[in-house]
Amino acid sequence: MLLIFPSLTKSFSQCTRILQEFIIQTQEFNRRGPRPMETAATLQDYVITPQLMTHHSQETLGSRISKAILNGNITILDSKIEEHKLIEENLTAEISLQKDHIEALEHNLTLKAQELASCEALHLASKQLQTAAEKQKQACETTKQYLQKQLTKCKDVDQHKHEYHVELDDSGAQGITTSSVTLAMIVCLSLLLVPCKCILCLSESYLEYSS
Repeated sequence: MLLIFPSLTKSFSQCTRILQEFIIQTQEFNRRGPRPMETAATLQDYVITPQLMTHHSQETLGSRISKAILNGNITILDSKIEEHKLIEENLTAEISLQKDHIEALEHNLTLKAQELASCEALHLASKQLQTAAEKQKQACETTKQYLQKQLTKCKDVDQHKHEYHVELDDSGAQGITTSSVTLAMIVCLSLLLVPCKCILCLSESYLEYSS
């Protein structure tokens, strides 16, 4: 029986399978004996040479080396992936902290802007109050001058009456009347000047508080 095998440049598993088939057919050949048409050349087809085994051993060793290199590269890549994951986590935490810091700065900036607006409003109000106090002071000065004129007129009238009254009783009565009028004028003048002083004091206090 003639068996034709494929090319000998096969994988190691295929060579093993061929060798097993060769052993089985050799046993069968030994059992039934040789036939005339089968020659020694036919048996050469079943022989696996050492060169073939060496070739497949080299291929197997090369495959193992390549596999080891690939496994090493995979391990390195896994470690790199873990390292980059840690870096990403650290960057995420840092970004979160930076966002919190930015929010705090924005909050402080908003507060400072509101405080600045409040100070500007207080400054404007103090200027307006100062202007109102100055106007009130001018009004008080005008009233004071008017009352001083009225007081001077009252004194002139008092002196004129003293010249034309001869009787002591009448003179005493007129003196009391003049004194009463003078006292009333002084009281009125004081009452008019008190609000001016109060307004000025209030304005000065408010300006000190604003500054």
